[in-house]
Amino acid sequence: MKKDEALKLVGKPVFASCWAGSYIGILKEVIIHPHMPWRGMVVIKAVADFPFPTWGNFVKPLRYNMERSFGHSSIALFNNGEIPDYKKSMIDAYKALLKQLDKHPDSLVQKGCKSLREFEWLVTHPEYMGGWKKTDMPKNLD
Repeated sequence: MKKDEALKLVGKPVFASCWAGSYIGILKEVIIHPHMPWRGMVVIKAVADFPFPTWGNFVKPLRYNMERSFGHSSIALFNNGEIPDYKKSMIDAYKALLKQLDKHPDSLVQKGCKSLREFEWLVTHPEYMGGWKKTDMPKNLD
């Protein structure tokens, strides 16, 4: 995205991705330094995709309302309607990750995937989920 386009999107929903996953958030500001590509400060509002775990390492998603800087090429306009609820988006992203892992049953990732159980930790800690309780998580994630 070009800098001029990004400046028009300040305060609007954007899709942003990095090594820690893909997110939907609000573009808070465009950071411009001379002779360098611009960066955008995004306030996280929903999880689009978890990063695919490598060697069994599961990266915890960025928290709701967390501000994070993303590179200019990692930000795009989000025009899919309303921003989804953070909790629901996290469950949907987790389901998609499990389906992706099921497609690769013999991979090293699958064998070391016990760390995905960290998701249970995420849903019991209010700093990640705003007080959401483990009992609120659906029993069947199909």
